Amino acid sequence: MAKSARNGNTRKAKTSSREGAQQPAPFPLIGIGASAGGIAALQKFFPEVPSDSGFAYVVIQHLDAEHESVLASIIQRSTAIETQTAAEGMEIEPDKIYVTPPGVSVTMGDQ
Repeated sequence: MAKSARNGNTRKAKTSSREGAQQPAPFPLIGIGASAGGIAALQKFFPEVPSDSGFAYVVIQHLDAEHESVLASIIQRSTAIETQTAAEGMEIEPDKIYVTPPGVSVTMGDQ
């Protein structure tokens, strides 16, 4: 319980239903679509983005499902922002870049 300095009342901290953990603050989510030619643009874009912007980025690249994507490692080389390949059930966090794997449909929703 936290006390209000103004009037001495007490109030409960906001928590989620998950084991009493604090509910995270909302943050902007930016979706970026690119084809094979978009890699150079992404390499120019992400170095200009502050690593503590508070935004989350989801990069979707048009790539044949049979090809292995190395886009996450390519982007990571050009930025201090943690970059990873998105996976099912992964929780999106601010100040991270998520790259979708080839041949996968991505859906996002509130948990």
